[in-house]
Amino acid sequence: MILITRLNEDNRYIRKNLSLLKIKSLSEPIYKIKFLSKSLKEEENKIFIVVSKQTVKAIKCNPNFKNIKKSLFIAVGKQTSLELKQIGFNVKLIATNSNDLISKIKKNKLHKQNSFEYLCGNHFNRDFMSQLQKLNRKSKKNILYNVISNQKFSKNTLVQLKKQKVKIVLLFSKLACKTFLKIYRGHKLEKSIINQIHFVSLSKEIAQILKNKKYRVSYASSPQLQSLLKKACSIYLRL
Repeated sequence: MILITRLNEDNRYIRKNLSLLKIKSLSEPIYKIKFLSKSLKEEENKIFIVVSKQTVKAIKCNPNFKNIKKSLFIAVGKQTSLELKQIGFNVKLIATNSNDLISKIKKNKLHKQNSFEYLCGNHFNRDFMSQLQKLNRKSKKNILYNVISNQKFSKNTLVQLKKQKVKIVLLFSKLACKTFLKIYRGHKLEKSIINQIHFVSLSKEIAQILKNKKYRVSYASSPQLQSLLKKACSIYLRL
């Protein structure tokens, strides 16, 4: 069985893909999202930066989002870019990750005449924000949603873990990784249970957290959902 740690609406799509391969899965969202009614303003020579689909959802739920319909956007990830375009935003640049984004901003000299507004959640990439401010000191962040970590697993997930039915756990962020481990410790489950789990993460950086703790972990060849699923399925079929 594969345990998926995203929100239920995202997990449904993943579970459908896994079921087509006859792989059983379990949905266990380990956090909740609370959208905030923050101000969104269009300004001359300002570019908005969006690095996740969750931020796109937060923008759509924001009562002020029409104020920035004519603004320029930079996105991380093809799916994030696609969803921004679907709601009518002009995406000027697409990057694969935050480091690639900084590199492309420099290459295109966008920081020479533009400041940046990093639209994000309360758990944002502080190093990335620091680099943005070095490029243009007027750059700022705007937190549009809060991620609230759960304190416990559901009863069903606990049962499946104790029975050692969960063979793989999918992790999509450093926060999800740390939250999963914290909840696991809180339930005081046997160490032998987590030792037989194979974690599959979206990136090498996430995987490193688990490697440092000597857990079994692999990561996707690229930070895309389909790449992660391909890796997870190939491992699962060998178990």
